[in-house]
Amino acid sequence: MHKISIIVPVHNTEKYLRKCVASIQAQTYKNLEIILVENASTDNSLALCHELAKEDDRINVIHLDVGDPSIARNEGIKASTGEFLGFIDSDDTIEPNMYEEMLALATKEGLDIVFCDFVKKYDYRSDRYVFENSGKITVAPAKEILKLNFKDKITQSQCTLLSRKEIFSDIHFPENRFYEDTATTWKLLLKAQKAGHIARPFYHYYRHSGSIVHTPSFKIHHGHILADIERIDYINTSKEFTNQEKQELCIKPLEGFYRHFRKMVALAKSKKEKEICIKYREWSRALSGEYKLRRKFSRIRNMTNNYWNLFWMLNRIKPF
Repeated sequence: MHKISIIVPVHNTEKYLRKCVASIQAQTYKNLEIILVENASTDNSLALCHELAKEDDRINVIHLDVGDPSIARNEGIKASTGEFLGFIDSDDTIEPNMYEEMLALATKEGLDIVFCDFVKKYDYRSDRYVFENSGKITVAPAKEILKLNFKDKITQSQCTLLSRKEIFSDIHFPENRFYEDTATTWKLLLKAQKAGHIARPFYHYYRHSGSIVHTPSFKIHHGHILADIERIDYINTSKEFTNQEKQELCIKPLEGFYRHFRKMVALAKSKKEKEICIKYREWSRALSGEYKLRRKFSRIRNMTNNYWNLFWMLNRIKPF
């Protein structure tokens, strides 16, 4: 049987970790290696990791002195012994049949990567299904799945994929950055030969109020912008796509850029942060203006490129 190594970065999630691990242990596919990578928690997460490891010999614990999910994932990959890799955030859960169905498709079709979908679960509102829960299975050359990924038809999240470990041989998550999975998923598809997608929300993505990635931060939005720029620059310089495809594939990353750039401008306080905003404004101005963005993003682009002082004033920051 193929072994799946499931890597779980753990940072101050004592409250949710046992439920997360229980959902992995409940998988109908049993040949699993569960790697808990505790990284600089200040709560009781490390002790809980060791407690869970005593209860299940499939669980291995790694302790890091630095709190960074990318470093945790990279170290988990190094320590893994499975042929396939999966990733789960330590405050989320998964459906019992997730890995059995994804592995079955991967082995049947000879796929390097399989994606599923997720459902957003809130502690203050009803669940939100971001993708259609149709059960449709798509199998295609990885470059075709890459196009769906750029169009947001397939999620950017590492937590919704099952990948052959060899795909990660020279790919690492960027350290000290947020949205590290958005910066990585498309690169895996570039290296893969064949990929698939199951239109089922096997992954439960919990949106806890007060969590780090949902707290306004210049660094968080900067991380998203870096990932968007990398994708847009790749699309525009690639010989794989026609000019028409480039126009279509850039739209979603470009809308993401403007959404997070506007928030970056609003949060910029130091001179360095303002200089970063100006740098990306110049990058934006060098782009073609032919992208057919939705109206609200077209307005942000227009404000950014043509009415810079007003754009700063609307965000209550004076240019310098």
